[in-house]
Amino acid sequence: MALRFVAIDPETQNGGSPTVWVDEDVREIVIQGWSAGPELRERITATLAPGQEVIRIAARLTPMLRRACEEAERLGAGAEAQDSGLLPVWVDAQAREIVIQGWAAGEELRERVTATPAPNHQAGIPDGEDVVRLPARLVPMLRKACDEADRLG
Repeated sequence: MALRFVAIDPETQNGGSPTVWVDEDVREIVIQGWSAGPELRERITATLAPGQEVIRIAARLTPMLRRACEEAERLGAGAEAQDSGLLPVWVDAQAREIVIQGWAAGEELRERVTATPAPNHQAGIPDGEDVVRLPARLVPMLRKACDEADRLG
């Protein structure tokens, strides 16, 4: 039950809350972001496996994703992994967003996220947002997307 808060969008208001946690028990990065809209889902439906979901977060939030990668690596996983291609993480340059495909959070994880809110922020998962989880072994893939987002300026 070691879901540890890493960071929240510093520009967030109570109506939205892109947030990152690290689940120390199962060595996963847990990310809350905006749900993919129908247009984005249509573009990637061919790669979505059962039980997977897609979220978006602003590219300006790469520092919080990098902190989550560091925390996941501290747990002893991910540093030596290669991009497996199993779960895409990419950058939408036009929207200036990082798009993350991961395993959809089950009810237990959603409850843990709600019970582990970001400091000074309303608990819960706002409408229009979702939560996905990524195994720590996919840290290199997430770092690669952060590098690409940083190049957007």
